[in-house]
Amino acid sequence: MRVLLFGRMPFMSILTSLCLMTSPMHALAAEFAPEFYRLDPNGDGRVDLTDAISLLQFLFLKAEPGLDCADSADGNDDGRVDLTDAISVLLYLFEGAIPPSPFPDCGQDPTEDSLDCLLFLPCGYTPARRSSLGIDFVYLPSGTFLMGSPNTERGRDRENSRSLRGPWALHAEELLHQVTLSCGFYFATTEVTQGQYLELMGDNPSIFNGMWGASDVFV
Repeated sequence: MRVLLFGRMPFMSILTSLCLMTSPMHALAAEFAPEFYRLDPNGDGRVDLTDAISLLQFLFLKAEPGLDCADSADGNDDGRVDLTDAISVLLYLFEGAIPPSPFPDCGQDPTEDSLDCLLFLPCGYTPARRSSLGIDFVYLPSGTFLMGSPNTERGRDRENSRSLRGPWALHAEELLHQVTLSCGFYFATTEVTQGQYLELMGDNPSIFNGMWGASDVFV
């Protein structure tokens, strides 16, 4: 999460990086769930023995980071992730037993259950997602762009910059420079409200909370 401070009033933009996949994105709800296929719980794009091992590690060793796509781990589509799913992987590998759809192509779960799929890279990224707090995210792909402002931008000249203080002076003199994003990420379409911040973090540090003189009270 990146916090931008203007004065003492925080504005938040949540960046959910997908480069390293170090943890599942539990905050994102299933409304914009990505497509998946079964029997690939480690999400490496192959169905092999490592998938059965990943399930056993998750079940018995509580291995981190856990399951990004529990639906893919649910190999027999019974709405649970248990030992029978590891057996489903082995039955496919050694007996040719075909699991329920979606398999082998990507698709949505045809049955309703309590499992979710937060991230399944072999089937790509979903273009939009909504968090459990109701925050809408859009996916920004990797790429290269120019950051900064051109010399011709109004109000950017040095005379104006001398009268500015703090971060605004830096913005006034900022030169255009190339930036490359090596991976894509999900970006919130709006700033995070104080109510959403309070629900997620448990407190509200802003002094602009509707209660002048009572900065620790949220209204």
